[in-house]
Amino acid sequence: MAIGDLREAYAALAPGAVISERGSAVVLFSVGSGLSSPCRAFKSVFDEIAQGQDNEQYEVVDVETERSIAALFDGVVPSLLFYKDGVPVCCFLGTRWATEDVLLWIRDCRNSGA
Repeated sequence: MAIGDLREAYAALAPGAVISERGSAVVLFSVGSGLSSPCRAFKSVFDEIAQGQDNEQYEVVDVETERSIAALFDGVVPSLLFYKDGVPVCCFLGTRWATEDVLLWIRDCRNSGA
């Protein structure tokens, strides 16, 4: 997924780019399907990422109900998108990554000031 595609995804996922009342500049989106076994399995990873991070915004997007967003991902789910101040920082698409890699990458993105 190219940077332009990630910006388009952010615009679709966060209309108006309103971050949150909490003033969170970090937004993570988990994009998947409740009908997919890998997506259901990813839920525990997403929950672990979100644990103890009250200053960040976490959103779950179900492609079964959000068809326009589903088209942006061409059926590649589960996907995790990490944005900081509305700018794409990293994304994980599909199931070709290890949970430990995702957790390390997110930690690095949080700490980098990116």
